[in-house]
Amino acid sequence: GVYADKGALVCQEMGSLDPFFIRDENDKPFLIWKEDGNDRQQPTWLYAQGLDESLTKLVGKPKKLFRNEGAGWENHVIEGADIVRRDGWFYMFYSGNACCGRSCNYALGVARSKTLLGKWEKNPANPILAENEVWQCPGHGTIVKTPDGADFLLYHAYRKRSDAFNIGREALLDKVEWTKDGWATVNGGRGASSTANVPFSWAKQEKSLGFIDEFDNSILSPNYQLPMSPSESIDLRAGTLAFGADDTSEAVIATRTVSGDYTATTLIKSANMATDEIVGLAGYSWRGNAVGIGFGLGKFSVFRRENGKQEIAASADVSKAQNIYLRMTATGGEFYQFAYSLDGKSWTDLGKPLAGSHVEGARVALTHVGKAQTARFDWLKIVQN
Repeated sequence: GVYADKGALVCQEMGSLDPFFIRDENDKPFLIWKEDGNDRQQPTWLYAQGLDESLTKLVGKPKKLFRNEGAGWENHVIEGADIVRRDGWFYMFYSGNACCGRSCNYALGVARSKTLLGKWEKNPANPILAENEVWQCPGHGTIVKTPDGADFLLYHAYRKRSDAFNIGREALLDKVEWTKDGWATVNGGRGASSTANVPFSWAKQEKSLGFIDEFDNSILSPNYQLPMSPSESIDLRAGTLAFGADDTSEAVIATRTVSGDYTATTLIKSANMATDEIVGLAGYSWRGNAVGIGFGLGKFSVFRRENGKQEIAASADVSKAQNIYLRMTATGGEFYQFAYSLDGKSWTDLGKPLAGSHVEGARVALTHVGKAQTARFDWLKIVQN
């Protein structure tokens, strides 16, 4: 940085997304993108248009490259273009069909052309990456190259297991190999792999056994995520965390889960809480879908929120306390049991397990509502069950 927002390069009426930058065979810069025709039940075209050398302005006219065809694996959408050059060809890796959620059927294919603007030829063997017995809906890949010249595809997919949509999509990496007739294959056509040899001898992936943060650092751990347009102010000191929005809206700090079976616990120093503050622990998802437990206004409350509508499932009055412990136990990514404690030893379940299948791609979230930010989180622990 510092980055300067130069405004939108392209904004078609149906929507424009998945931009990709590349230079053509004459070294001229181009922007590649997808028109969101699928949002209107229309064909989905991939476009190209020239850029000036500042890379901040489009020049010339947009050119249609190719679109989704038929009722097969491309069906109602193609998107996510990633282009590499190899042996005199441009190769475009692209994805088709429904990317997300319980009805997804995503897959990935490849097309090639001698020139960037075409004519493009789709691989007759498409899709080159599709579901298998372990993984489903793989796609939106990017080619990455190792220093020794090997190609890998970095992409996302869902596991085929009962809690897959609670966990959300996971990032995968598989080797790309090239056939004698110049087409790419991914993992030998076997679909996504669960384990593979690492491309570097020094690379190592630690198995996740849980998570603990005692807020001892001066900056927030990179394991946390904030909303897309965060307004949170964050205060880390003396081994505690306080945070809140700039106004009285809900503030969220969250970390991802690796299974649908876990117990999350947090301790909140509540002695100096303001009367308008509500702090909590929740399973949190996109568009604010959530299930959680909150403390404030003299009570504990368990809530369920879906599509902007929130209901209180259970509550219990409590006098002011020095410390508040909150616990959330997730089972199968489908049900959440909430409990509270005043000493961390004796726990009280609040209400029955809540249905939480609508919390897709769930994060374990600390939440705060209220203008004051005097309640302080002492730690957050997540244990896989």
